[in-house]
Amino acid sequence: MNRAELREAARARLDDLVEGYGWSDAELNGWINDACREAWLRQGLKSVAVTVALLAGQAEYALTGSFGYVLSARFSTGRMLVRTTRERMDLQYSAWLAATGTPDRFFLEGNTFTVWPTPTTTATLLLQTRQYPAPLADDTDSPTLEEFSHPLLLEWVIYQAGQKRDADYQLPAPQQYEAAFARYFGPRPSSLAQRGWRDYGGTSMAIPY
Repeated sequence: MNRAELREAARARLDDLVEGYGWSDAELNGWINDACREAWLRQGLKSVAVTVALLAGQAEYALTGSFGYVLSARFSTGRMLVRTTRERMDLQYSAWLAATGTPDRFFLEGNTFTVWPTPTTTATLLLQTRQYPAPLADDTDSPTLEEFSHPLLLEWVIYQAGQKRDADYQLPAPQQYEAAFARYFGPRPSSLAQRGWRDYGGTSMAIPY
């Protein structure tokens, strides 16, 4: 289903098919994108391979996309880097920011990927990442999910529509739709769990080196 088809299906579920809609196209489009993002978050995010060209004297690199976490980082030669965190580096090495050499560790903060020590030569890193999907920007765009799951995205759309406070457009017990969404896509991970994904790589909570 593309965005237009999802929106029309949502209108049918909401009994909102007559012009002068209770819920605007912009509102429904936004909730459809929210549903896609929620679905991917709950099932572990989308696998995306990323190449980073390391430069001599540069430790930080801005990655494009909407990142959840980095699963692994390795040189094009195959040697792996070890995941760490800024907090752990601060605890272990008082002057770690000044160190230079061949990187053997990395961490991710938002979309900023940092290697340590700061490289002294150019090299290529290959990252395996988990990312959120790009928003559906056009009515012909379709979610990057299995097609059979597309109709289930509507449960989140209707749940959000039910939060709108309007005397003429109310849905009883909108939480039932969020519950239906969660039964299929799973519960929403907490902010603490998501930070663990970022710091430790996915659902593994192993202590980084």
